Amino acid sequence: LRMASLGCERQARGFPSAEEICTKRGLRKGLAEALAPFQRGGVEFVAERKGSALLADEMGLGKTVQAIASMSMYHEEWPVLVLTPSSTRFHWEHEFLHWLGASSPIHAEEIRAERKRPRAAGLSFPGMGGMRVPGMRVQRVGVPAAPVREAAVRLLKKKEVHVLANGRDVPPAEARVVVCSYGLVPALVKSGVLAPGKFRCAVVDESHMLKNLNSRRTKTILPVLRATKRCLMMSGTPAFARPIELFPQLSVLGRGEWWEDEGVYRRKYCAGKGR
Repeated sequence: LRMASLGCERQARGFPSAEEICTKRGLRKGLAEALAPFQRGGVEFVAERKGSALLADEMGLGKTVQAIASMSMYHEEWPVLVLTPSSTRFHWEHEFLHWLGASSPIHAEEIRAERKRPRAAGLSFPGMGGMRVPGMRVQRVGVPAAPVREAAVRLLKKKEVHVLANGRDVPPAEARVVVCSYGLVPALVKSGVLAPGKFRCAVVDESHMLKNLNSRRTKTILPVLRATKRCLMMSGTPAFARPIELFPQLSVLGRGEWWEDEGVYRRKYCAGKGR
């Protein structure tokens, strides 16, 4: 009943416009305008949960672009780790460069406008020896201030998106997006490339692949994900059959605040059984 009421509340509220999400969340104009209304709603959903959420839209509805737009809100906390199946590693590289790349045609108009925009001349104070204060603006009395726009993400260069190729690969210092396949996780954790505290932001594509708490992959990556500040899970099928399959994903998003441990979750949602 509570989930149904939350859904009705969100529908009544409607989806934010491209202009609203640019101003309020700092998205690039070209990216915001390319999003469908429900995708802007998805980005707003992630923002309301401070960057930690589960996107469970069905396949083909654009979870990837929603994830990229959502993580761009937290660009000051990058590098962002992208965990994905091996077959889609280079797809993620392509998508980041398409939606946030410096050479992407999506941002051409915005870049031209930024280049034409005159720089703030600053103010001069004769009583202070003509000292100028660059960028200072004067707000006229009685005139409402324009909405403060969050700083938009600096667009990516190709060398700033790094796809890890093997278990000995180390991301370069300039990397702002690091893409890693699930198969490389154990080796990269062992080598220290992936370690708790190294990444503050993460995107977990096909997050249902972490459903088995006893698998080596899940055991090694969960501490890394739990140490992030923002973690976005993505899966069209977050649980295939049993409620317990959701626990690893929810344990990351809940940061230990939703349940004390796995046993509490099992007793509440699995009748105390491992199902």
